[in-house]
Amino acid sequence: MTETEFWKLLESTSPGYLTEKSIETHIDNLYTALSNYSDEELIEYYSIYYKIIDSVNSHELWGAAWIVPHKIYGPGCGDEEFVEFRAGLISRGKDTFVRVTQTQTYSRMCHLQSF
Repeated sequence: MTETEFWKLLESTSPGYLTEKSIETHIDNLYTALSNYSDEELIEYYSIYYKIIDSVNSHELWGAAWIVPHKIYGPGCGDEEFVEFRAGLISRGKDTFVRVTQTQTYSRMCHLQSF
């Protein structure tokens, strides 16, 4: 599996990924699709997933996650919440993921929040 195929799989299992589609439905669709994959393909999928999630393990993004309003857990962002935050970004598809993580918008948000 390539990274392009990874993103296509995520986006195809959630055709409404740019809307407020239920995360449970997306997970069900993704698990159904992954159940047809071989063990080797599953390892490739998870290798890409962890490479992507680790690539955005930064203090700047964590700071942005810290100040994002309307979180289930209330104010702040602990270890588990940050993992879920990054997973949520990935689940929204490549365009959203890149737009959020490849710009300095979140860094500026954190800087402004500190004043």
